[in-house]
Amino acid sequence: MALITDPDQLNQGTEVTYDTAALTMALSLAGNLSEDGVTGQCLYSFSKEEWLSDANLIKYTFPMLAITPEQFEFGSNGSKFSDWKPLDDATRKLIRTAGWREYDNTASNLREYVGVITLGAIDAASKTSGDRVKYAFANDNTTTDMTYAGPANEAVQIYGDAANGNFDKRSEVMTVYVREENKTYGSATTTSIGTTTLTYNVQRFPLSEGTDLKADVADTGIDADSNGTADVAPYDVMSITYIEHANQGDWADATAYAANDVVKGSDGRWYITAAGGTSAGDSTDLAGGSDTGISWVSFTGERQIGTDWYAFGVIIDGNNAAAEEIYEFVQWSLRQSGDIDAGTGTQVGLLAEDLMLFVGDTLRTLRQSDGDGVFIDNFNTNDTNRLEFQDDNYAGAARTFPFRSAGNITFNTNIVNDTDARYWMFFKDAGGNLIDTANAIIVQDDAGSDITGLVTGQASISFDFDFDGNVQGGRSSGSNAIVVIRVMGLNTTQYVEAEFTISRATGLNFPMTGVLERNYLNAA
Repeated sequence: MALITDPDQLNQGTEVTYDTAALTMALSLAGNLSEDGVTGQCLYSFSKEEWLSDANLIKYTFPMLAITPEQFEFGSNGSKFSDWKPLDDATRKLIRTAGWREYDNTASNLREYVGVITLGAIDAASKTSGDRVKYAFANDNTTTDMTYAGPANEAVQIYGDAANGNFDKRSEVMTVYVREENKTYGSATTTSIGTTTLTYNVQRFPLSEGTDLKADVADTGIDADSNGTADVAPYDVMSITYIEHANQGDWADATAYAANDVVKGSDGRWYITAAGGTSAGDSTDLAGGSDTGISWVSFTGERQIGTDWYAFGVIIDGNNAAAEEIYEFVQWSLRQSGDIDAGTGTQVGLLAEDLMLFVGDTLRTLRQSDGDGVFIDNFNTNDTNRLEFQDDNYAGAARTFPFRSAGNITFNTNIVNDTDARYWMFFKDAGGNLIDTANAIIVQDDAGSDITGLVTGQASISFDFDFDGNVQGGRSSGSNAIVVIRVMGLNTTQYVEAEFTISRATGLNFPMTGVLERNYLNAA
């Protein structure tokens, strides 16, 4: 069945029942009425027709006032108040595309409901089977599922007097979202749709989901016993840590700072104060006491990207896993009902904001609404070039590491079989430091270690290179590097060298072929 919008589809005693003694109207899943419900406008229109034609009903005050086709008042007809109201919550949940207020005969406001409608695809086989939209209010520490599956069109109570819930959510930010296993996530807030105060009308939230091509591991592949704790490698050692702080930007003199404020010193590093106070002196050595008014220590949320330091409020430990695996762990964490914060604070997973998303094959972290940036520690170095970070001071340009070229040096059988075989990678010309001179320079990898070593029977040895940052010997960073690889063995390979180019790319392959050694002899 479908949502009823035509009052001709309603009948007294079947879909709708008016109790003139209790002054209630009830909706029943019978006749034409299914879980798809009936619009508030249709219920109002049907009630008008019934009051007009039913000699018994006209004896009683009309139960509803229509302010708009989507906003109503029960127990009010504009000039007179009564105790008419929906019978129960089951009835209320079947009233769709409507928000309303409920009065009593003293004109007291008993309840208010906002009609929540989501715009977008949410998978559901039926109203009772499928993915469910959730909602939460800013001051709550819990989430609530919508009654019915699929796209939401449902009333949510936002106010109740002392006898009807005793709460008031009208001034709180409401978040509506969908988070399902192996699906893309969606969320929207009253702020994002331009609503500052909730009232008894209809609010529409853009919200949709789809198949998540980057998260195809079942929950049991992360949490085998489904107890809310990741226990399957590599997810079992991953973590998310939230760091309480307020980023105040560059340190300033004679300024009042609060506890947990974070500032940037003149050395480019970030510092946090536990107690706050009024600054004095300068920021040349904040951890060393150059600010004589406040005690500062190094901020644990600072991370270096390239040559600069940035501040972050959320740190994800990736356990040296691939970007997709880190993403899967984070998405799983955001569907947990318990605390996901590995730090000293508490953050319920379901109430946490999205932390990252994939743009094609690039994994991008997301700055939080409170300004906190998000960083990934211990990611697989092969993914360096496809990670983007939004820090506390993110202003549209994501932070990325200098480009890391990567590849493999491959060896033929003669080299592999030579237990003494060693390899070296030299710059052909690094700022005038030439190969075949005393000033020849061995190329360093991204970590600053020389690219040289024993082959030790390996057919392939990987390397990486800081393409944008390496300036060895005065090399021009960001330009192709011409390198010479030399291999020397004893018993099975002769000396061999070859010239290659390290370009701004990954997947480079530098093959080394050693001629079989037939003349070396050391009989001792």
